[in-house]
Amino acid sequence: EGLQQLQEWSQQSGEWSAFIDVVLERLTAGEDGADGEDGGEGGSTLELTPARARELKLLLAEVYANEVGKIEEAVQMYRTLVEEDPADIETVGTLEEILRGADRRDDLRWLFSLKVERFEGDERSAALEEWATVEEEVFGEPERAAELLAKVVAHDPTRAPALASLTRLSLASEDWQAAAKTMIAHRDATSGAERVEIETNLAELYLRKLDAASDAFAACERALEDDADNEMVVALLEELMELPDTRGAAAGALEQIYGRTEQYAQQVGALRALLENEEDGAQRLDLCGRLVDVYEHNLRDAAAAFVVVLNTLSEAPSELSWWDRAQALCVAAGNPTDLAEAYREHLSAPDDDDEDNPLDEELQLDLCARAAALHTDQLGDPEGAVAYLERMLELDPSNEPAFMRLKDILNTVERWADLEALYGSVIAVARDEAHKIELLHEV
Repeated sequence: EGLQQLQEWSQQSGEWSAFIDVVLERLTAGEDGADGEDGGEGGSTLELTPARARELKLLLAEVYANEVGKIEEAVQMYRTLVEEDPADIETVGTLEEILRGADRRDDLRWLFSLKVERFEGDERSAALEEWATVEEEVFGEPERAAELLAKVVAHDPTRAPALASLTRLSLASEDWQAAAKTMIAHRDATSGAERVEIETNLAELYLRKLDAASDAFAACERALEDDADNEMVVALLEELMELPDTRGAAAGALEQIYGRTEQYAQQVGALRALLENEEDGAQRLDLCGRLVDVYEHNLRDAAAAFVVVLNTLSEAPSELSWWDRAQALCVAAGNPTDLAEAYREHLSAPDDDDEDNPLDEELQLDLCARAAALHTDQLGDPEGAVAYLERMLELDPSNEPAFMRLKDILNTVERWADLEALYGSVIAVARDEAHKIELLHEV
């Protein structure tokens, strides 16, 4: 009761020396055993239990800190209290606040170390993370912060907050390899949108800092497994498509994305990039087919589709289905002249003994008939059909439709000598006598 009255008087007067002396005297007396014997009513009033002694120390520490501004004495008293009972959260917090305000770095490190030592598991990790935050943000010591976070990760390799902070510190110090290693661990500890973000950042790190385009593409691929059309991943893939090592792979991924998202102009670019790197004939035909479909059906550009078909026929003239597409598209594109040129290129002056000739006789007959029809029906050039009809008769002298069409053309344009020669060649190979007589009668 007397001590309380003295404390009240000190607060009113602002004079704390007497109060401090009394408290110190009581604490010293208690420590020295000068507290008398337990004699009932005659016992000493100085008897101190451990709890009472702690109360006095707390009271004295508060006076030092808040009333008389003796920070050193306050710190020493609070340190004693924390050492006696590290589990006293309130006292630990008060000491930490004082140490932060006074920028007592070594004392703060001692306090954090004490907190870490008394914790296990997640609490220990949290204490280390808090310490790392102080080292970085308060003390400006990112290297120390990284060391502390490394301890967290060593204890718990899946702790996402520590991994994220450690990645950030590695990037800030431009330790790109360490950052990549930590990001991989962080990625493996997450899922969903967070995992996609980490994969994207990892891809960017590989691309821009580590000169590892293939690794960057692999990271993009993994990100697409969780977010098939992620815009940031698409942007990275577009950059990777411009690099030789990843052009084909990136183009393949982008072509699928552009098709799904109806970005057809970009899909065309991806398909063309794929064609640059594809050597297999069957695969090239498939890619060309997709390219024609995009031009024709999605972009409504029959002329561009027609050009792709003609270029494809330059590589694969024996593919009859592609001649079908050319015939259909030349009408839509309004460009029969280029188709006529393609027929001329592939059918002119054939060498029957050329074993590498991709056009067998049956295909030549078919194409010659198409070429002749194109000249007569679309180009208004019947004389242009003559060479193709003659070629048909060379391959098959008994081809009646070719003979009839050629005869009509030669008669119309009054090429009598050629018409006579035509009859002569057909009569020479005719096997049926009645047919020969009929032809001779026509002549």
